[in-house]
Amino acid sequence: MEEAGLLVRRKQGRDRYVALAGDEVGWMLKAMMGAAAVSGQTRTRTGPKEPALRDARV
Repeated sequence: MEEAGLLVRRKQGRDRYVALAGDEVGWMLKAMMGAAAVSGQTRTRTGPKEPALRDARV
C-alpha cells in the first residue's frame, strides 16, 4: 500500500508511524466499508466462546 501511494511512513525519534496518504484515501476506505456493509460482508467478531477458537486451543 505504501508503494501504491496510499500510506505514508514517518519516523519520530525511535518511533515509526504509518498514516493514510491523504483525505482521499480515507474517503475511499470509508466508501469500501459502506459497499461491504450493503453487500452483507461485515466484520465478524470472534470471542473466547467461539467454537472454532475453543477447538483450536485444545
